[in-house]
Amino acid sequence: MAVRKKRSGYLWRRIAISAVIAAAAVSGIFWKFSEPGAPADKAVHTAPGQNSLTALQCAARLPLAEQAGQVLMVGLTAKSMSEQAAVFKRYHVGGAVIMTSPDNPADDSINIFKTTGGSKNIPLLISTDEEGGQVQRFKSLGLLPAPADMAGLHTASQAQAVIAAHAKKLKAVGVDMVLGPLADVAPENGDSPLGDRIFSSDPQVVSNYDLAYVRGWQAGGLLPTLKHFPGMGSASGNTDFQPATTPPLSQLKERDFIPYRNLPASGTAIMVGNQSVPGWSDGPASLSPVVYKYLRDTLGLKDSLIITDSLAAQAVNGQISVSGAVVQAIAAGGDVAIVVDPHVDKITVQENTALIKQSVLSLEAAVSDGKVPRQRLAQAAQHKLAAQKISPCALLKAG
Repeated sequence: MAVRKKRSGYLWRRIAISAVIAAAAVSGIFWKFSEPGAPADKAVHTAPGQNSLTALQCAARLPLAEQAGQVLMVGLTAKSMSEQAAVFKRYHVGGAVIMTSPDNPADDSINIFKTTGGSKNIPLLISTDEEGGQVQRFKSLGLLPAPADMAGLHTASQAQAVIAAHAKKLKAVGVDMVLGPLADVAPENGDSPLGDRIFSSDPQVVSNYDLAYVRGWQAGGLLPTLKHFPGMGSASGNTDFQPATTPPLSQLKERDFIPYRNLPASGTAIMVGNQSVPGWSDGPASLSPVVYKYLRDTLGLKDSLIITDSLAAQAVNGQISVSGAVVQAIAAGGDVAIVVDPHVDKITVQENTALIKQSVLSLEAAVSDGKVPRQRLAQAAQHKLAAQKISPCALLKAG
């Protein structure tokens, strides 16, 4: 009889424990994290004793140095990847712009760099220029026609098939993001400083081929980028080499904004150019709050990844230091500041290290001093991580 009572007590304890476990699971003591890329407003649990946090709140709790590094994308050549991996990792750099292809793109060197140069639990976001024609870094994977030639020789559906096939090759060697297609519209009369990099002088034709390229890149698993908002087609020059201005805002709205209005929900990133719009941007568009506000509020790109053109370009760097431009661009509303030295093929590891260090530390200092609101930096970092389908809350959990 005594034995039976002892066993009965044991069973009751087992039942009680099971009930506690079930209740705990419901109440959130056992924490479940959102899948990578969860919407910013979706509440997720982070740790015992904490309330549910959104992705933005989790991003804000990441170390300041990590947030500052994540919003920086730095240019380099494929040959220097192994040399610079430690620097990228040390300063938590978020991404890289590969300016030259490896001799053998299939050698896995990009995937290795993505990991060895990435911050803890965050691989580098690898991007490149692959427009076709004169601007194509991975020609060894197959030549792409210049955009103007593509539009002149192929239908939009044919162009989409060509890009989709090329996208798979890029993805296979480790590329995540393509800095294209151009949404710029060539002038009706005269030449554009961007030449055959532009599809057409007809905004609708540009829209059609932009959509074809976007779908093609996405079919291969890549993130496309529409550029160079608010429009470089009729600018006075190429901002890589000189300051440039565009026609008035009213004229841009009639022609140059059309591709962006036609593709508002296409799932692309948006690159803001370094051109100045008289009476609107008050200097390079990439540093102007009104430009980012227009993209977010008027065009409805609230949660899209918005990046800058290279802030080391002459149109910017002739007026302000690179690190100062990085701070100003993030404060203005950009999510990722791109820095590609004009002489990237000649820049030393030491020079690129100094550029990275100064940019990251300047951004940290600007946040600490209140020049860049902490919420703004957190939002930028969250948008960048969302583009990689990485949950900031999962990063907090990993520690």
